Amino acid sequence: LSDAIKKGGSYLLGADIAMIEATYQNIDFTLDGNGYTISQVEGSTNTYALFDNVTGKITLKNVKFAGIKGGAVLRTVGAETTIENVTIEGAETTQVQGLLRLLGKNTIKNSTFTVESYGVRGNGDGGQYDVNITVENTQVTAAQPVVIRKVTDAKHTYNVTLTSATLNPTTPGDYQVIFTNGADD
Repeated sequence: LSDAIKKGGSYLLGADIAMIEATYQNIDFTLDGNGYTISQVEGSTNTYALFDNVTGKITLKNVKFAGIKGGAVLRTVGAETTIENVTIEGAETTQVQGLLRLLGKNTIKNSTFTVESYGVRGNGDGGQYDVNITVENTQVTAAQPVVIRKVTDAKHTYNVTLTSATLNPTTPGDYQVIFTNGADD
């Protein structure tokens, strides 16, 4: 699947699959999981994300991600991203994150993320990118449900829009949404 997605286009899963981490640059793709599960190949280590350094326009929908080790499902660099009806669960380490380093325009709808670290993390990368994240009809359970970090200048926009979103910090009393100009604190 990784090699096919690198060519762009639309893909419909017909069974549960296991993937390894791969980089997808300057492509447009849609992955419809058709209700199936994507896990990580046994024995592989996920440094950053199964879908890593994504640029272009991408859609992930109707899919469950389970058993991801060490990183996130998705890491983008200025992509236009749509996440719809996606479940992320079953973290195997405390570093597992939901959607990480979302730069550009990102829409997350009708999804559920249950992870250890970040649920959704936007990253201004020191003022290089606009970060716009819309979370609609989605439940996020994580140590830090929504984080926008490295917000360092006034020439870019950093927006989070929440509509019917349920954000559950795993430590009672912790913040649901965090904006920071550096790391996460």
